[in-house]
Parts: sequence; C-alpha cells; structure tokens
Amino acid sequence: MKLKKAKITLKNPDLLVWLNEAAAALVMPELQFTINEDGLTVSKLDSSKAAHLKVFIPATDFESYNVPVERVVCIDMEGLTTIVKRIKRIKDELIEVEISDNEMVIANVGKPRREFTINLLTPSENSKDLVIDLPTKVVVDAEEMNEQVKDLIGIAAYAIIEVVDGILTVNGEGDKGKVSVQTSLTELEMVKSHEGPNAKSMYAMGYFEEAFKFLKQFDTIEISFTDNKPITLTTKLGEGEIKILIAPRVERR
Repeated sequence: MKLKKAKITLKNPDLLVWLNEAAAALVMPELQFTINEDGLTVSKLDSSKAAHLKVFIPATDFESYNVPVERVVCIDMEGLTTIVKRIKRIKDELIEVEISDNEMVIANVGKPRREFTINLLTPSENSKDLVIDLPTKVVVDAEEMNEQVKDLIGIAAYAIIEVVDGILTVNGEGDKGKVSVQTSLTELEMVKSHEGPNAKSMYAMGYFEEAFKFLKQFDTIEISFTDNKPITLTTKLGEGEIKILIAPRVERR
C-alpha cells in the first residue's frame, strides 16, 4: 500500500547542509531519519559502531510540515552530498522536501526552480538510544574547542579529555610526541559552564577531529563524559539538537 506523500519546507536551508555534514563527519554511507507528527529524528550508529549520531528537529522548526504518517527514510550520502553542494549556493530561499514511497525531491522556492530527485534506499534498523550516566558536563566555545583539538592533529594518535581540580585538559600522545592544552574552568571566554566530578577518558583521534571540525560552526558545545565511558557532544539546532556520541578507546596495559 502506498503511503501518502510527506512534504516539509525548511525555514533555514542550512538545516539540510548540517544533516549532511553531521553524517559525513561520522563517515556514514547513508543518512537515515524518521519523520512523524513530532518532527524529524536521526538515531544511527556509524559502520564501525564506534560513534552514534542523534538529531532531533521538532515540527515547529519547519516553515511548513505535512507528515500524514510516520516513516523511515534512507538516502545515499554520496547523492545527498552532491545535491547539498548545489543547494548551498541558493541564498534567501525556502527549500521544499517532498517524500514519496521511493524517492525524495528537494527543490528551492524561487526562480529558476531547481529540483533534485534522489532515490530512497531500504532502511535498516534504527539504533537504540544508549542510556548512560555522564555526570561531568562542560559547556565550551565551539570554535575554541576545535582549535584545541586541532593542536593534537599530526602528533597524537588518540585524544584524552579530563577535568581535574578546576582544569579542563585536552591532551594526546603518539609516536611523534605529546600535546597538552589546559584551560581553567573559570575562563568564561572558553568555558561557559561546568558541573560534576573529576573525570578522564580517551577517544580515537579521528572521530574527535571530525566531530569538532563539524561542530565548530555552532556557538557552544556541551561535553558530557565520565571515566572510561562514551562522550557526548551536544549543540542546539533551533528548538532541537545534534548529539554525537563517541565510544571510549580502551588503554591496553
């Protein structure tokens, strides 16, 4: 039985760009999302199951939102990235997205009207949300935090983040040497707020680099972690949010 078409209009054309870039940061071959009356949700593990992307955009964040029935939509990332590169050139125009049983049509509301059609893929099972207690939370300036992570690139094979006695430290080590960047939790230009106990954990450098490179375009990032557990990096997206979870790297003894 054919489902009724869903049609949504984006208030902000960058929304499509952000969804594409978030999935690309975690090297996901497809972008998969669920749409229903509440809004649009992404909940997906990357292929190595070492990172998880969670996005929620409420229906109220769209210019118009007509989704008669809940559905799971899966599209190829290569095709979407090609379309997004063209969409990024269109300024000050609304973007319409229409979803039928087997294709998604993306078009600008303006002249000349550009209409891109991408075939839908068979969805896989959505990832279940992980319920983890991560009591140490630090809200940081996104661009500055990305600069600190960039200090590790080319030298560190992994990234360690820790909060100890009022100091936030981003450090790493590799065959070429070591890097350590320390920030006082009272430095308001960098650290906007913090709570929770001392904590320390280690993560794969590649995921850290790509996640912060994507998140630098937003104002702030909430970092939540604890000893040797996953880390979540969360930023606001209108009334919704983007959350990236990265699994810890276990130190071999």
